[in-house]
This record gives sequence, structure tokens and C-alpha cells, in this order.
Amino acid sequence: MRGRARAFLKAKNAVEEQLKRSPDIEKTHIQLAKVLAQLGEKDAAVAEAQRATELLPESKDAFGGPEIAAGVAEVYTILGDNNRAIEILDGLLNRPSAMTVQVLKVNPIWDPLRSDPRFQALLQKYGGKA
Repeated sequence: MRGRARAFLKAKNAVEEQLKRSPDIEKTHIQLAKVLAQLGEKDAAVAEAQRATELLPESKDAFGGPEIAAGVAEVYTILGDNNRAIEILDGLLNRPSAMTVQVLKVNPIWDPLRSDPRFQALLQKYGGKA
């Protein structure tokens, strides 16, 4: 775990450097949010995820906005906030986005949600079984 934490700290530094050069790139903010979540920096991770959403809301970009929302769901998954993650995923499945039941079933990013009955219900609601 020590090496893993070191790797995330390096990633955090690299992404922060990118943000210094280009502070208004939403994808960089969501990357930082994911790294911060992995480091257990909950408040900072949520703040960065929120910043990414503000920079590229779905109302402004029907393709990129949902991609950012999926990243926010990933942040909440990493942080163990299943309620928020599932709520966001439900919204993404309910409107046009790249998120699909198949992605949720196979992508290991969502493994922490698999045992949650609400996640299983979400898969069934949109046509799949885990």
C-alpha cells in the first residue's frame, strides 16, 4: 500500500502541475478528484469533482458533460458514498450518455458497488443482471 500511496502522491503532483498551466480543463479537475479520493482526501476530491462539473455541465455539452458526471460517480464510489454514486449512475442511464449497464457490469471501477442491493436494482431497472 505504501508504494500505491506514493504513486498517487506523484500523480497528484503531476495533475496539480497541469492545472497550474491550464486551470480550466474539466478533465484535469476530474482526474485530480479521482487521485484525491484514492488518497482519502474526501473534501478536496468532492470540491474538484464539483469544479469539473461547473466547468462542463451537461447543459453546456451533451457529450462531455455526462463523461464528467461519470467521473464524479467514480469519485463517490472510491470514497465509499454508494448513495451518491448510484444516484448519478441512475441519472446517466436514464438519459443519453456513454454509460451502459454493460459498462457497469464489467468495468472494475464499479466493483465496490457490486454487493450493494441498490446497484443490483439499478442494473435490473435498465435491463441487465450482474
